[in-house]
Amino acid sequence: MNPSDATCIFSTLKFVKGSDLNNIVLRLGGFHTEMSFLGAIGHLMAGSGLQEIMELIYATNAVGHMMTGKAISRAVRAHLLVDGVLNELENCLPTIC
Repeated sequence: MNPSDATCIFSTLKFVKGSDLNNIVLRLGGFHTEMSFLGAIGHLMAGSGLQEIMELIYATNAVGHMMTGKAISRAVRAHLLVDGVLNELENCLPTIC
């Protein structure tokens, strides 16, 4: 079955609920938690212009991976760059930059 199909997900969850596996708690490690977090940011910020801003610095294919959380170090660096620029713009807004 296709793992992203709702029927597959539902039947898998139903199977786990009725077996001994329902007592197991899965936790992500630090790396996979960071991947998930960066992917969530990319998903939430889709259409906001963040991807276009990052494409001014990084290649289009790289930005696609960064927005999904696959290219961790590049994504962290890009988010820090965007954060720094936005903070500088916020600081100089009351005056003329």
